[in-house]
Parts: sequence; structure tokens; C-alpha cells
Amino acid sequence: GDTLWVGTDAGLIRLDKRGAKLFGEADGMPHRVVNQLAWDEQRAELWAATMGGLARYSAGRIDSFTQLSSGLANDVVYAVIARDGDIWAPTASGTSRFNPDQDTWEIYDHTNARMNEPWCYTAAFMGEDTIFVAVWGGGILERELAGGEWRVHHDPDRQMEVDLLRDDGLVSDVVSAIDTDGDILWAATYFGLCRFDGLRWRTWSTKDSGITSDFINIVRAEDGLIFLATDQGLGLYDGNTWTTWRN
Repeated sequence: GDTLWVGTDAGLIRLDKRGAKLFGEADGMPHRVVNQLAWDEQRAELWAATMGGLARYSAGRIDSFTQLSSGLANDVVYAVIARDGDIWAPTASGTSRFNPDQDTWEIYDHTNARMNEPWCYTAAFMGEDTIFVAVWGGGILERELAGGEWRVHHDPDRQMEVDLLRDDGLVSDVVSAIDTDGDILWAATYFGLCRFDGLRWRTWSTKDSGITSDFINIVRAEDGLIFLATDQGLGLYDGNTWTTWRN
């Protein structure tokens, strides 16, 4: 609507016609550093992933969820996604799935999701039934939302800093972010960019393209436009041309 929510390293900010209001730990936030926000359309609630837990803003009230008070896998929450009534929270010790209506939690970590390390950075959905989870040092996990086994996408050569064979899979198992655009998965790593269409992989690096940098923190994909937040500036790829904006 007419409200803008901003996550900062000093708290959660609400901007509207009345001005700006800061919500911090004194207001119920589990931590002042906010990593990501998600809006739950079904319940008209805002969720915040913080460095000290998960927060929910609903009707002027903030509820805090931590490892000790809920089924959250870890208090270091890197991302939060609201999807079909569930709240997904990738954390430093696995990914939690919370259904507020049923008050039920599930945790996916190295004990049940084939993770080499349970350090989860973010998640993305494809279509109505598939979730992907980016795992630090563990590649990308894929699973049907209805259940079943997790499929693992690894760097085939398992060389963290070297891509021995181009387009053979993930360029690196250090996956910092993922996003989907239709039936295409995009993966950002600290050693290049990857694209997966369900059958084939394609990879890009500074050695063979005009990509802004191999060190990518965030990827966003929409309508064929790929935006990259890197250590060398903001990058854009439209399928043909690479563009970079720097300070």
C-alpha cells in the first residue's frame, strides 16, 4: 500500500505519510541488524530476518522467534520468504519452515537434507511446487514442496576457486544467492554466475564475459533481466549485453 518497510543495521524502519518510525530491540525486535524482509499477503504481516532471530510485525505488534523460544534452526537468519501460508527462514544452521496457522515448525539441515554444511543463505521457489536452497559450501538443494528427497546440485570438479570445465554445473559450491525467473534458476557464487534450466548449466566469469565481478553477493532475476550486486558495483545482464554501474 502506502507503506515502505526498510531493513537496516540499526533496526526496522517504517515509512508512510506520517513520517518514519524506527523499531529496535526495545520494541521487540530480536536484533537491530535486519538482513531481509518478506510480506505475507495472506495474513497481511511483515517478517524480518535478523542476526538474532526472526521477527513478525502484525497489527502494530512485534513477535520475536528465536532458537530457544521456537523451532528456528539458528538465531542468525539470513533470509525470510513467505509462500503459500508458510514462512521459510534460511539460517546459519539449516532452513526452518513455519506454518503460523498450525504453529508447526520443520527444520532441514545436515541430518535430513544432505547438506555438507547447514549454513543456508537464501531460498527461491520455481512454479507452484519446487523450492531451491542456497547452501554455503554445499551447493544448491532442490525439493518438491509436497515432500520427498532433496536433490543436490554440486560443483562437479569440487575445486572451490577453479572451474575446470565450463558449463558442466555449478561454478562453485560457495553459493551466496539464488533467484528464479520462470523456469530458469540463477545462482550467484563468489567465483561467478550460473544459470540452470532444469537440464543444462551455463556459467559466466570475468575471464570469458563482461560480467561485473566474479564475487557476487545477490542476484535478482525478472523478465529476462539479471541484476548482480558485486564487490565491483551493480551489474545487469539482459541476455546479450553486460552493464555495470560503479561509484
